[in-house]
Parts: sequence; C-alpha cells; structure tokens
Amino acid sequence: MKKKPAILLAVFCSALALFAVPAVPDEKSIPLYEEDGAYWKDLMNDASIAKRNQLYAGFVAYRERLYDLSGESFKASLSANPSLGSIRGISWYFVGKCFFQQGKYTEALEQFALLKPLDMGTFSFIKHCALINSAIACQRMKDITKCREFLQIVISGDADKRYKDAALDVLKAL
Repeated sequence: MKKKPAILLAVFCSALALFAVPAVPDEKSIPLYEEDGAYWKDLMNDASIAKRNQLYAGFVAYRERLYDLSGESFKASLSANPSLGSIRGISWYFVGKCFFQQGKYTEALEQFALLKPLDMGTFSFIKHCALINSAIACQRMKDITKCREFLQIVISGDADKRYKDAALDVLKAL
C-alpha cells in the first residue's frame, strides 16, 4: 500500500514533463565567440611556462563546461607565471569566458579589459577575441552603444581579416 503514493507521484511528474515547455534561448542572443584553439599546441611547447599542465587543464575544463574548475586553474596559472604577458592575457581571457558562460557579464568584461595593456606577442589576437566577446557581453546586457564601440575597435584596428569578419557578423546580428 505504501508504494501507491510513490507510483502516483511518478505518473504525475511524467505527465507534467509531457506538457513542459522547453527553455528557448533569446533569439537575439549572440553566442560567445570561440577562437580557433590551434595556438594551444604552441603554448604547450613553450618551456618558459610554469605549470603548463595546469594551464592546459584549465582549457580542457573550459571545453568540458566545468567553468568553476577552469577559472580556478587559470587563476593558478596567473600566480605561476606573473611575468609572462601572454599567459596572463590568455588566463584572464579564459576566466572572462568562464564568467560569460555563467551569465556574469560584468565580471567577464572586467577580465577582458585586463588584456588591453598587455604585450602578448604572437598571441595578441586573443585581445581581438576579448573585444568581440566584450561586445557580445554588452549585447547581452542590452548596452548596444558599448557593444558597437567594442566591435568598431576590432573593425577599424589592426585585427586579422577573420576577426574583423567576426566583428562584422556580430554587428549585423544586432
């Protein structure tokens, strides 16, 4: 007799699931820009980077959508590599992406802004990715004016064609 209420509850929950409306993303939401990850091979071959495995673990955790773990790994990489501008920039960039993926757009913008003064050498393209993602964060926050400003920096600056095209695509989607 005790099983009857449990069975009724299960049937009721199953019936509710049939009528549940799936969550639909906002049709105007522009997805986070994801750069080509081919540069990670070069990073992992750089012997000057302390705790390379930890850095790569942050990237793997990000790919697996483990944003808290990824952010912590990148923050630890910052501590291990305080004088390497490229590692600082990549770490801040990924911490920003983790915040973005968690819907923390203000925090993401703060992290992306840290890249501006850095000399990132061959990884300077990450700055353009951060600007594009800053624009997308502003779009999510409904600040279209600031969004356009970030995109214009990429479009009128020294970015490669692929980043200018990506910025133009975001601009068209507004």
